[in-house]
Amino acid sequence: MSGKVLSFLLLLSGTLRGEIPNLNDGIYSKAQAEDGAELYATYCAHCHLPGFYVNLETTWEGMSVLDFYYKISGSMPADRPRILTQSQYLKIVAWILAVNGFPSGNKPMLLNNNLGLIKFKFGSK
Repeated sequence: MSGKVLSFLLLLSGTLRGEIPNLNDGIYSKAQAEDGAELYATYCAHCHLPGFYVNLETTWEGMSVLDFYYKISGSMPADRPRILTQSQYLKIVAWILAVNGFPSGNKPMLLNNNLGLIKFKFGSK
């Protein structure tokens, strides 16, 4: 069985058993968020104060972390969109989750770890 098929079956299995991940599951690492803070200071702070990112779950209610990643990676920084790497954008997303009070975990966030299933929900902290 190919790796892609096996990954899909494992994802489907977890979803069918009700194991849909959420923002309180620690979907990013502390190191990722720390690196994201530095990237924020370099690429984002000149347009967005840290308070801009607070209450993210209200603004993005019902949307997924993957949607949020694609929004940022496709359009930011506004003066030079898409100049960062996938890893750098993930680090910025991790930092934004951290400043919103969502816990870090033991593994770094990856684009292939169910980010499309993890939704922003008001009061999810």
